[in-house]
Amino acid sequence: WVLDRAPWNAYHSALGFVNNRTQGKALFDFSPEDVSSVMNMVLPSVDVQSPVKSVLFGDYKLVWKDAAKTSFSEDVYALKYHAFQPVEVAEAGKGNTVRSRMCHDFVTDALWALYDEGVSLAASDTIFRDHIIMYASGTTRAEGMVETMRGRRQWLRYLRGVGLYLEEIKEQFTHAR
Repeated sequence: WVLDRAPWNAYHSALGFVNNRTQGKALFDFSPEDVSSVMNMVLPSVDVQSPVKSVLFGDYKLVWKDAAKTSFSEDVYALKYHAFQPVEVAEAGKGNTVRSRMCHDFVTDALWALYDEGVSLAASDTIFRDHIIMYASGTTRAEGMVETMRGRRQWLRYLRGVGLYLEEIKEQFTHAR
């Protein structure tokens, strides 16, 4: 798949197998359903019917376009992880506290599962991965936030803040590559 209008390059990872006896081939991959833009996987769009109600009461709707699918078979991975999320959060002194969830994570998890089953693996070259690392001093689970007016207003302020600096974030990410 190709990501049009992406602010940066995107790479894809998948698992390919060849049966040495029959030469039969199988390919497994985990990919976003909507590949029109990388930004669909990074931030939701905010649907505001009334600007006043959204500010005062948190009355708005978040529209996520990060749905993902596993090709070839519906397996445990696709049932457990249904969103394509390239953002990973690293906290000082704790390392990665929120994992990204994208094609490379699918391949990495699958390779670890094969390794745990006794399969001998070796990389022939450096494996590159593209994901976004956000560095933070701490994290807070956000699931319950959207259930209260205060939490919804906090989410909206956060998304507006990110929106204010989005062009600078894109530029820094592109130059870091």
